Amino acid sequence: MEGAVKNVNLSQPEGACCYDEGDTVNSFLDDRDDELEETLRDSLNELCSPDSMGSLLDIDPNKGSEEWDKSACVDGNDYGRCEGYVDQLRSMCLGIDDNDAANKEDDLSPFQRIARNMVDLTGNGGVLKIVLQKGSGDIVPELSAVRVNYNAYLEYSDEPYDSSHLRKEESRLWLSKGAVMPGLEVGLLTMCKGELARFLVRSDYAYGALGCPPRIPPNSTLLLEVELLGFIDCINVDDYYTMTPEERKRLKLEKVLRVAVNERTAGNAHFQAGRYDRAMHKYLKTLRILENAHLSSNEEQSQMEASLLKVLLNLALCYLRRNRPSSTVHYALRALRVQPNNVKACFRLGQAHLMLGDYVRSRYYLLRAQSMAPVHPVITHELKALEAKWQEFNRWEREMCRRMFKGTGGGTGGGNSKDAGCSTNLARASDVLGEEGKEAFVSTLKELKDDEGCREMTFPVSLFTGAERTAMMAIAREMGFDAECLVQGPGSLVKIRKKNSQDACPRD
Repeated sequence: MEGAVKNVNLSQPEGACCYDEGDTVNSFLDDRDDELEETLRDSLNELCSPDSMGSLLDIDPNKGSEEWDKSACVDGNDYGRCEGYVDQLRSMCLGIDDNDAANKEDDLSPFQRIARNMVDLTGNGGVLKIVLQKGSGDIVPELSAVRVNYNAYLEYSDEPYDSSHLRKEESRLWLSKGAVMPGLEVGLLTMCKGELARFLVRSDYAYGALGCPPRIPPNSTLLLEVELLGFIDCINVDDYYTMTPEERKRLKLEKVLRVAVNERTAGNAHFQAGRYDRAMHKYLKTLRILENAHLSSNEEQSQMEASLLKVLLNLALCYLRRNRPSSTVHYALRALRVQPNNVKACFRLGQAHLMLGDYVRSRYYLLRAQSMAPVHPVITHELKALEAKWQEFNRWEREMCRRMFKGTGGGTGGGNSKDAGCSTNLARASDVLGEEGKEAFVSTLKELKDDEGCREMTFPVSLFTGAERTAMMAIAREMGFDAECLVQGPGSLVKIRKKNSQDACPRD
């Protein structure tokens, strides 16, 4: 089919699979000890902005970590988890890993033997390095946030004094902020993404003459094995939030988009870790950045809209995961205004309307999505789920109405509302519905009025005569509801809704 979309991932945020192309992730700023710090920093930066209208502190008590990156392997074994590899490190630190007879006869310590094959990064022997596995891409710049896995050893120690692998979660660090061991920071600033390296860090580049009791004695040299999982240059983000509105207007779009990408990819990482509220916070910041961008050409408009589309779709998906379908509808409709035939926007609208119980709109948008991706299994599955729920709802509705008006003589559907119902008023409702039927209907309306989460009820026209429908609508209006008969979906419906209630989502 012409214009069909292929290989669309409908369950992931935009950019979530493109980290190797520059969308590096920086949700690693929220480490176990740093999550509160990051939240406060983001919120205070926003609050200090000249055009800020306030800030929401959103602390997520669930501090789960992402699954360990299994791509980091040595000789085909899981780095940090392979028992043989850990034994090798232990042997090196204890000085019993020497197969060469010459090594056994020298007077060198284990770390001195390791140092012979390493490169001096500082020029004075303070930090030595050897690359175990090459990475790719750019070198880590200053003022970056990094994600790492590591093991840290003392000489003559058979166990690491610290290990992210033993904690089963990666470590997230800010560089150039004075919060990282100097020797480790020197080493990290020479690495690129995916690199695995070993560092020997002399005490004056580590914990110095005092050490860090009780784990690290004074004047200790450390052996660090570090894998760089990812990083992001944060200097652009920090600079942006210190600018005045006028300075931001003069900022080139290229720099604005870079800040937006940083914030959006931070949101992507929060999303992948299941921290949807924090992801939404990042996406909303990205949205404000893009909306305030100063555009000077149609080309810049197109670039901005391409970035805007991604964040709108991500927001729609986040709100869907948080069971807030009304907000999903809002942002997905905005995405359609940017790109009218976007399959993800249509699919998420279909999902959201299904959650809202609006089966007609759900089917409309899912069919639109299917027309653009005809063989996509996720869309097909969602359509089947819609049909099943719709049929179940219709069965429940028919049964409810039959029980409500049992014995009233309804159900023929052949009555003429103009002939039999125009003269029906509230006083005659009992005659038309029967006393029991009227009481049941009034009770149902009272439940609807008291239910803050429900705004309307519908039932098929075919279940009742015209006189019964008119009597029911008269009762509803007398109790303060709006009542109307309309054509929707496969047939006519009577809809009774609370007055002054707004649609749960904007109409398109």
